Amino acid sequence: MRFESHLALKYIRTQKRSSLLTICSIIIAVTMMSMLFTGYATLQKCLRNVSCDNNPYHIRFTSVSQEQVDILEDATELKSFNAVKNEDGTYRADLMFKKDSIGDTEAYVQELAGKIGVSYEEFLYWKTDNIQYNQTLMNYDLVNDNARFSQLQSFCIMFIYVIFLALCLRLVIDTAFEVSSKERERQFGVLQSIGATPKQIVKIITAEGLILSVAGIPVGLALGVFVAYLAFRTIVGSGVAEAFVDPEKIDNLITFSVSPLMLAVSAVTGLVWVLLSAYGTGMRIIKMPTVEAISSRSNKVRKVKRHSLLGLIFGWTGKLASRNAKRQKKRFVITILSLTLSLTFFASGSVLINSASNCINELVGIVGSDFMIDCGNSYYEPLGYRDIMNRMEESGHFKNFKTNIIKTGSIDYNDQQSSAMICYVTENEYERMFRDKAPVSYDKLNKSGGYVFASLINKPDENIKSLNGMYYRLNADEEYREKYDNFKPEEDYDGYFDIYTGFSELMDEAGTREKIETTFDVTAVGKVDNTDGMYGEEEQYFLVATIEQYENGIYKQYGNISARVSFNCDVMDKEHYNDALKFIEKSDDMFLYMDVFKEAERIRTLLASVEIAGGFIIAFIALIAVVNMINIISTGIINRRSEIASMQCVGMTSGQLHKMIVIESIQYTLFSALGAVIICLLLIFGTREFIEMLELASAETVKRLVTYSEPMLKILAGSVVSLVVALITGFVSIRDMSRKSLIELIRSVD
Repeated sequence: MRFESHLALKYIRTQKRSSLLTICSIIIAVTMMSMLFTGYATLQKCLRNVSCDNNPYHIRFTSVSQEQVDILEDATELKSFNAVKNEDGTYRADLMFKKDSIGDTEAYVQELAGKIGVSYEEFLYWKTDNIQYNQTLMNYDLVNDNARFSQLQSFCIMFIYVIFLALCLRLVIDTAFEVSSKERERQFGVLQSIGATPKQIVKIITAEGLILSVAGIPVGLALGVFVAYLAFRTIVGSGVAEAFVDPEKIDNLITFSVSPLMLAVSAVTGLVWVLLSAYGTGMRIIKMPTVEAISSRSNKVRKVKRHSLLGLIFGWTGKLASRNAKRQKKRFVITILSLTLSLTFFASGSVLINSASNCINELVGIVGSDFMIDCGNSYYEPLGYRDIMNRMEESGHFKNFKTNIIKTGSIDYNDQQSSAMICYVTENEYERMFRDKAPVSYDKLNKSGGYVFASLINKPDENIKSLNGMYYRLNADEEYREKYDNFKPEEDYDGYFDIYTGFSELMDEAGTREKIETTFDVTAVGKVDNTDGMYGEEEQYFLVATIEQYENGIYKQYGNISARVSFNCDVMDKEHYNDALKFIEKSDDMFLYMDVFKEAERIRTLLASVEIAGGFIIAFIALIAVVNMINIISTGIINRRSEIASMQCVGMTSGQLHKMIVIESIQYTLFSALGAVIICLLLIFGTREFIEMLELASAETVKRLVTYSEPMLKILAGSVVSLVVALITGFVSIRDMSRKSLIELIRSVD
C-alpha cells in the first residue's frame, strides 16, 4: 500500500487543479451534512431545555407523605430530587433520573411504588391520581428503554432526509473523481502495461480518495459547524425564540449545541461517499483494455447520429457540441443529473416555503380577525353587548368589530323539521360568512326586513320565499338577575364549552321558556363558507339577517335575556396587543375564545426561521451546482485540448470555438431545466393529491395555494445562473489554452 499511496500523492501534487476541485467537492458535501446534523443536535437540545423548564421532572409523585418522600429520595437511580409541600400537608416529589437507569418505566415505577407502601392491587388505580410522566424529557435524556427507541426513530428520520439531500452531494464527489481519473487514463494504462495489477490501480485511486478526505473532511466539519452557528444566530435573531419562550429565559434555554456523535456521523458518511466514488472510478478504469487506456480512444469507434436538434438549430458547431456529449455519455448524464437535482431542490424548497406562507395567510384570512370573543354573564338585557363593545372601543386597543348574535331555532324544510341557526350579523361579519359570494347585498337585506336562507353544503331552492319555523322565548324573573350576573365558572372549567353550558343551564333554571311558532320571510338563498371548519362537516341551515334588524325590534321577540353573542375584532396595532389581552382577561363579561393574533405571529415567526434555515440549505445546493458545473466544463475542455487545437489548425476560428462552448453550456442547462421541471410538476401533483386525499383543504384552496407556475420561475432563474457559470468557466478555460501554441497543445500528453 506504500507504493500506491506514494503514487497517489504524486498525482495529487501534479494535478493541482483537479485535486483542488475534488477537495472542494468533499468540503461542500461534508459541510452540508455537518451543518444539518449540528442543526438537528441544536434543535434537540433546545427542545429538551424548554421541556425541562416547563415540567422539570421525569416522574412526579403528586401526593406522598414525608416518610414516602424520604424513601424516594434514597433511590440510587436518581440524578436530582425535589420535594414541595402541598396545602393539604402531603408532598409533591419531582424525580430526575440518570441516563439508562430505569429500563422499563412501568415496571420500575411499580417497584418504586411498592417500596413506599403501595400494593400491587392498589397500584393500577393509585398511579392515575398520584403519578405523572414527562416522557418527552425522558426521551431527550435517554433514561429508559422507550427513550432509546424514540431518539433512534427521530435520528433515522433525520438521517434519511440528510441522505436524500446527500445524493446530490454524492454526484458532486462522483463527478470530481470521474473527471480527475479521465485525465489520467493514459497514465493508468501505462502502469498496467508495465505490470501494475488491477488491484493496485484501484488502491491508487482509493489512496488518493483517502488523502483528499484527510484534507477536506476536517475543513468541511469546521465549516459546517460555523455555518450552523451562523444560521442559529440568524434564526434566533428573527424573534422565533421570543414567540415560544419567556424572553428572560432565552439565553439559558435556547443554546447552540455541537454533538461529537453527529460530527462523527457526518465525517463517516462523507468518507464512505468518497471511497465509493473512488472505488467505482477505479473499477471503470481497470475494465478498459490497456491499449485503449493508453491511446485514450476506443478500439471501436462509436457511431453517433449525424443529425441532431442542436445541429439543425446551430449548424455544424451545434452538431459538434452534441457529439461531444454523446461521446462521454456517463459524464454527460452525471452532470445533467446533478444539475437537475440542484435546480429541483432550489425550486421545490422555495415553493415549499412560499406555499406554507400562503397557507398561513389563508388561515388568518379565513378567521379574519385577531381575537374571537364570546360575551359572558352580563346580558340580562338583550342589547347589553353594546356596553362591552363601547368599552372596548373607548380603550383604544381594538378595532374592526364583527358581531354575530345567534339564536337556536328550527324550520320546516324538505318535508321535515330541521334545526337552524338564526344569526344577526354586522356587515363585515356578513361578508366573512359568504366570502364575497353573498346572494344579496347587506343593505338590500337590511331594507327587506327578511332573511338569507343558507346551508352549509347544498344551496337551498331558489324559489323559497318563506319558511315556517319555531324558537323559544326566554324570560327571566328579577329574583334571578343577581344569580345570573354573578355566575362564575368552576376553576377547573374546560374552556368555552363549560362556560356556555353553565350559562345555558342557569338561564333554563332562572327563566320561563315559551315556544314561539313563526314564519321567516326569505329574501335570498345562499351557501355559507366553511373553509375554517367552524360549523363542522354535516349539513346545517342558517337564517341570516342584519344586526340593525335585530336592534330595531326583533330582539324583543326573544325575551329579556340575550341570545348568544360573539364578536371578532382586531388589535389596534402590534404594540397594543399585551394591553388588549389584559383588558379582556380583567373583564368578567367576555371570554377569549381564540387568540388568532398570537398564533399567527408564532406561526409567521416560525415560518421565517424555517425560511432562514431553508435559505442556508438552498445556498449550499446552488454552490454544489456551481462547483459541479465548473468541474465538468473546465475538465471537458482540457481533456479535448488536443482535439480543439487540431480543429483550429484546419480552419476553426476563435468565434466558432466560443460558439461551440456556448452551445455546450446551453445543452447542459436546457436538459437540466427540463428534468427539474418534470420532477417539480410531479411533486406538485403528488402534493395536491396527498392534501386532497387527507381532506386537509378543499380542491379549490389547494389549487390556489399550490400552483404549477411558481417553481417554473425559480427553475428559470437557477438555469440562467447555471448558464452564466458555464459560459464563464468555458471562456476562461479557452483563454488559458490560447496561451500555448497549437503544436504544443496537439502534442500535449497529460
